[in-house]
Amino acid sequence: MIRILRIPVKQDMEDLLAWHYDKKGIFSVKSACHVLDDGRTRDRCRQRGEGSGSTTSPKAPEFSWKRIWQLRCPQKIRHFLWRFTQNSLPLRMNIARRGMEIDTRCPVCWRLDEDGGHGFLRCKYVKECWRAVNLEGIRIRLSTLSGAEQVSDCILSLKEEEKMATIGLLWSWWNARNKANAGEQRRSTDEVTFSARMATISSYPLQMSRDLGQYLETELADWIHHQKVFGK
Repeated sequence: MIRILRIPVKQDMEDLLAWHYDKKGIFSVKSACHVLDDGRTRDRCRQRGEGSGSTTSPKAPEFSWKRIWQLRCPQKIRHFLWRFTQNSLPLRMNIARRGMEIDTRCPVCWRLDEDGGHGFLRCKYVKECWRAVNLEGIRIRLSTLSGAEQVSDCILSLKEEEKMATIGLLWSWWNARNKANAGEQRRSTDEVTFSARMATISSYPLQMSRDLGQYLETELADWIHHQKVFGK
């Protein structure tokens, strides 16, 4: 109490609310994100047994978030990948960790608990999608990694075509998963992979995008015709 009373104050100034983590006292989402990242870094250091002044082990390289925001794809996909990397998507295990009592089984296969590893890489139905777009080798490689940041770092280090195909598939699968979670019929592998190709079409050069768009429109028309003829 004595220390508080000794803090010098200006008598001619009105009291105001100030954000402690900004030198001007102004709150911003950017500064709040920095505070959150700093807290997560400290938590990781504690888990590894590192003190604030530890020099016994090299510091892990910081994840480069700019690589996500510089991707040539729709903003909603960049935002999805950002949340994927933060492991903040509303997967059932993530929701349960926040104290909600829910069925944590995967809403697509209903076999195992739905965390990021199962939901995007190990569910038997998502495996079919990875194989359908010839990315099974990448799926296996990602399955050996230990965290969302490592998975995203590996994806962002792929060649451009593989990188965008992988991101498109993750995005498309997440949409399909959400529909299943809402009680809708599970999307087929063909529907998921078609949506994945359409999701990142803007990442291609203009002429290539036009050619690919025409091709995909033809594929969609053929698929709709097939459903009308054989789906009855």
